[in-house]
Amino acid sequence: MPEDAYRSDRWGRLATAEDFAHAAHTLDAVGRHPSEAAARAAYLALLDLRPGQSVLEVGAGTGVIARDAARRVAPSGRMAALDAFEPLLAIARADAARAGLSNVLETHCADARDLPFADRSFDAAYCHWLLIHLAPATKVVREMMRVTRAGGRVLCVEADWETAAVHPGERSVTRRILNTCCDRHLDGWMGRKLADLMRGCGLAEVTVHPIVCADEGRDGDAWFAYVRSRADVALAAGAITPAECDAWLEMLDAAYTRGGYLFSVTQFATVGLVR
Repeated sequence: MPEDAYRSDRWGRLATAEDFAHAAHTLDAVGRHPSEAAARAAYLALLDLRPGQSVLEVGAGTGVIARDAARRVAPSGRMAALDAFEPLLAIARADAARAGLSNVLETHCADARDLPFADRSFDAAYCHWLLIHLAPATKVVREMMRVTRAGGRVLCVEADWETAAVHPGERSVTRRILNTCCDRHLDGWMGRKLADLMRGCGLAEVTVHPIVCADEGRDGDAWFAYVRSRADVALAAGAITPAECDAWLEMLDAAYTRGGYLFSVTQFATVGLVR
């Protein structure tokens, strides 16, 4: 396949009402988790957003991050939330209205690889957990650079899914589950590749900021539900047997009940300046 071929994984091919409902629930549940809220505060700080600025989020989904960014540029700034799926943007608009941010946050339905904005339209641009699902990643980054003013910041935040850790679980089974889930993404290693990719696109002063998200089940079950669902993914892929799946889930559930469960994953917030 040509290097510049437009490709996406399942997150880039949402189609049914059930797809959108599941995506919206996942984005909301994970976005509200304290570990992700702390990560969001850390990586948005890298953009140094200020009232009156214009900022773009590419792949905004339901606007969980965009609302936080909008608060930073309010009341006179502009927050443009762009996504390929109008049903998700409809949720973003409704949530922005409830948060009193409709005067700041606007939505655009378009492809991240062909942004509908003029050159140098924004003070900053960012994407979060997008490049792992969409190719070519360089096209997305270069488009964000094109619409950001000289001296403005471009931020990409991606998990590296081979950094995922789960306790407890039989070692071989856990490895097969996590590796299967990493490799079903278009590029589960995108987090570790960001700095090289962004420098190659021409961004200056690129810096990498690793952020570890950890969950012990004390702040809701959003991440725990996600971890449990990984066993079903691996089972469907033939990476584990039904007996291994049942035993792994039984061990995980028991640990969750007694307070001995742990999940973590590292995401890499990588930022650079447009020349």
